[in-house]
Amino acid sequence: MGKTIDFMLSENRDMPAAKRFFTKALASPHNQLPLVITLDKNPAYPPAIQDLINEIN
Repeated sequence: MGKTIDFMLSENRDMPAAKRFFTKALASPHNQLPLVITLDKNPAYPPAIQDLINEIN
């Protein structure tokens, strides 16, 4: 079932910081690609996630 893989507390909540965080969190060898990512309403997260999805495909 749902497991928290990591969380981010940061003064810089911009798109590059979000992308670095997601890259690091998802690169861990014991993590699978998530089906759901729960976020707060920070506008930097959707573009960071979309960039990572585009890089995978």
